[in-house]
Amino acid sequence: MDSPTDSPRHGEGLFAAEEAVELLRDALRAVDVTLPSLSVDLLSCTGDVGPAPLVALGRCNLVTAHELAAVLRRCPR
Repeated sequence: MDSPTDSPRHGEGLFAAEEAVELLRDALRAVDVTLPSLSVDLLSCTGDVGPAPLVALGRCNLVTAHELAAVLRRCPR
């Protein structure tokens, strides 16, 4: 799942969510941004019906928020 249009199919559950977290963590690490609380929202993985599992971006301090904003501003639109 390397492009934004790739999305997990229903039933991939926890494995797909963990993979998405690792892809995001690696991409953020490549631009020197760390979100310490980045994780799989386990509650969203428990149902048989409904949306795909969620990724919890978590909490970050103000320095990290500013670093992330700066990186995103540099991205082409």
